[in-house]
This record gives sequence, structure tokens and C-alpha cells, in this order.
Amino acid sequence: MDNIPIAVQKRIVRQAATCGSNFKDIFLKFADVHQAINHAEYIQEDSIRRTEIAIKEFMYTYRQMFHDQNVTPKLHLLEDHATEQLRRFKVGFGFLNEQGGELIHTEFNRTGRAVHGMRDDLQRLMTIMKRNHISTAPEVRARVVKPMTKPKKKN
Repeated sequence: MDNIPIAVQKRIVRQAATCGSNFKDIFLKFADVHQAINHAEYIQEDSIRRTEIAIKEFMYTYRQMFHDQNVTPKLHLLEDHATEQLRRFKVGFGFLNEQGGELIHTEFNRTGRAVHGMRDDLQRLMTIMKRNHISTAPEVRARVVKPMTKPKKKN
């Protein structure tokens, strides 16, 4: 920067500060969206409405900053379909990414070992699917009646 005139240096510093401020703003807005959707927890309607607002604010800022750019397919999915999915399944997107897929794979393998002794293929598959459904759907898990156990006999 030694060869650049002072006036040009000051202009570059101002532009860099503005650029930094803009990116800080959009990254903070994206962080709000990310925190709202990137989990595998039950989500209520009021949280979905807050998520909708966060997505709208993020996309507005994106369009202001990158007005000459197209909306990418992932941003289109975020803007037009994310809250629809949240409302439909009432759970964050944590199960839909690679890590979520790996967790499901691990759980199916663990359950598979637990039902290994079952001879009937259909019974084994149904047991695996029921265990997975109960463990991943909070509204189902809340309604599951725990089996009664017999008290142990004292010797």
C-alpha cells in the first residue's frame, strides 16, 4: 500500500469497512436461520414463525447485497420450502444432512443387532421400523406406553 496515494488508501479502507459491515450483517442473519433449522428437535409453530421471519430478513439482505446474482437452488429451497417442511414434520432439518444420515445408519445397525435372533424377516423389519419411528418422532415417543415389568422375586 506504500505506492498508493493516501486518498485512494482511505477510500479502500472505507470500502473495506462497508463490505465488512455488510457481510457481518448477512452472516448474522444466516446464523439466525441456521440455528433455527439445523437441529433434530421438535419445533413448535411460534418457532416456525420466527424462522420464517429470519429467512425473509436473510433473503432480503441477500438480494440487496447481490442484486445482480440469481438465487441458487439451495436458497430457493430455503426461501420457498423450508418452513413448509418444518410445519409438516415438526422437527428441524438435522436428520436430513449427512450427519443425520450417518446417525440413522448407526441406529439401524444397532437395532439390527438387537433383532438378529428373530427368524421372521417381516417381524424383524417391523421391529426395526417401529423402534426408529418411536426414537425419532417426539410426538410418538411421548405417547408410547412403557411395558410393565414384573417385580423381582426376593430369595
